[in-house]
Amino acid sequence: MECDLLVLGAGPGGYPAAIRATQLGASVVCVEEKWVGGTCLNVGCIPTKAMVQSAHAWHDLNGQFKTLGVVAENAKIDFDQVQKNRRTIVEGVVKGLGGLMKGLGIQIVEGRGTFTGPNTLQVEGGEEIRFKSAVIATGSRPTRPPIPGIESERCIDSTGMLEIPQVPRRLVILGGGIIGCEFASIFGHLGSEVTIVEMLDHLIANEDADAVNALERAFKSRKIAVQLGARATRIEETDGGIRLVYAGKDEKESSVEADVILVATGRVANVEGLGLDQAGVEAEKRWKTR
Repeated sequence: MECDLLVLGAGPGGYPAAIRATQLGASVVCVEEKWVGGTCLNVGCIPTKAMVQSAHAWHDLNGQFKTLGVVAENAKIDFDQVQKNRRTIVEGVVKGLGGLMKGLGIQIVEGRGTFTGPNTLQVEGGEEIRFKSAVIATGSRPTRPPIPGIESERCIDSTGMLEIPQVPRRLVILGGGIIGCEFASIFGHLGSEVTIVEMLDHLIANEDADAVNALERAFKSRKIAVQLGARATRIEETDGGIRLVYAGKDEKESSVEADVILVATGRVANVEGLGLDQAGVEAEKRWKTR
């Protein structure tokens, strides 16, 4: 198989590049190991915003709507329907994107691709692709810090949090970045008792100071507990739950118990095992985003 442009990864970095290159007249092959649409469309931005919409609706029903004189008796959260709505939205968006790419003449090849040379890529279980130029858009994955006990089944990442079967009564979120704060807001609205444990001195610490202050005030008013300057030291199983032990700036240990711990300590780039050396590409060993 030959093409002008090979795009490795069909996420929000890869598919726009593939579409634009096709519009400019190039023949394009897009190799994707997992999902068309990547993390954003499948287990990131789109599904979390669907859950945000459900959470806001429940919050408004129990807050603003009552103020306006709209009262719904015996209302409840149907979390199965929340999840069904999320999946339906994701499936529709992904199907639409796949149809758009194919309609433009972009050839989508499913499988893991590995570079075998500067202008060749081998798809696992498939044929070799020869290309003139390539775009590497392999995205990222959740990362876990080396904390004793973090491999517990009750410690889940953002992908696992999207598939959780019910609203946890107690939720501890390890990491106060964008991902952790979004899930804190969602499940806080849905009724979970939420605690965020963040090693830095502020939530979303890389954002504008005014936004940080507004978020921290909002969480305080909503009784979302926030432990700042808190370094997780270990995780312990309990009877029917799990405990996160953390040390403050004075190194004094405290703990918080939960039904589930969301590990939201950042993401790391997918650059291993791509054969980048064969393609003459150098990559940093690790690049982490929050």
